[in-house]
Amino acid sequence: MEPHGNLSGLTGIDLVNNSFAGEIPQEIGRLRSLRSLNLSGNSFGGKIPSNISHCAQLRVLRLVSNELIGSIPNQLSSLVNLYYVSADENNLTGAIPNWIGNFSYLHGLYLTQNNFRGSIPNELGRLTRLAEFSIGLNNLFGIVPSSIYNISSITTFAVTGNQLHGELPPNVGIRLPNLEIFNCGMNNFTGAIPASWSNSSRLQNLDCGGNGLTGTLPAENLGRLRSLVRINFSRNRLGSGKAGDLNFLGFLANCTGLENLGLDNNHFGGELPRSIANLSTQLKYLYLGRNLIHGSIPEGIGNLTSLALLGMNNNYFSGSVPDAIGKLQKLQV
Repeated sequence: MEPHGNLSGLTGIDLVNNSFAGEIPQEIGRLRSLRSLNLSGNSFGGKIPSNISHCAQLRVLRLVSNELIGSIPNQLSSLVNLYYVSADENNLTGAIPNWIGNFSYLHGLYLTQNNFRGSIPNELGRLTRLAEFSIGLNNLFGIVPSSIYNISSITTFAVTGNQLHGELPPNVGIRLPNLEIFNCGMNNFTGAIPASWSNSSRLQNLDCGGNGLTGTLPAENLGRLRSLVRINFSRNRLGSGKAGDLNFLGFLANCTGLENLGLDNNHFGGELPRSIANLSTQLKYLYLGRNLIHGSIPEGIGNLTSLALLGMNNNYFSGSVPDAIGKLQKLQV
């Protein structure tokens, strides 16, 4: 990539999905009019140039899927006009800078799949215009600052695959009413599943798999969410191992667009209720394996005509397998 330092009037650079390698030229900093820089999908290595801080008009910085290393330079704290920052899929290290909390125009922050360490800065709670917050697959620990849950504009909340702990706020759905995606899987969250998610009427993807959540699924509340496509609570500690544990499934029949339901690797007991036949006909993936479910499989499961994968392994089912399962034409064997 040749330096563009003499193109002083340049406002945008888009080199996405090419084969550029080497370091990002420091000369980028000479482009004082630059508003958008997209270098995603290349093989740029080395550190993020600190000279980018001279691009005071920069609004969009996309560095996704490269081979960048080191920490985010503190000099970039001067880029207060940033609207969108994405640096997913690199090898960035260090802490997430607390000065990002000063980017009052920031709409999207994507730092997924790097090697960031430390805790989530409380200062990020000052980003009152933030809609997309994605920092999964790092090495972050501690609790999610309460201030983050106060950013009512958030539509995407993704912290999957870290070492975060604590309880999910009981009023999370009231504080984040515009949620469309909430992913907190593969962490160490404990406590009950918040019933207040019923207030997040646009919620489509709810993934809390791989934590230590206890109690039951507040399905009467979640059943009000007509936009839900995916519900995943696999690998938690839900259920009591007793009769009636899965009676909540009847409430999920109201989620008519549901395609993926993951409840495997929990402590759900009792029998599989007949109401399972009323689940969405759009349901493609149903995971109930590694629980404590007994009795027979209801014949009505044949109503789920879109099923491609049915996981019921490692339970205590008995009796004959319903003929209806053999008629599910999309089921993968």
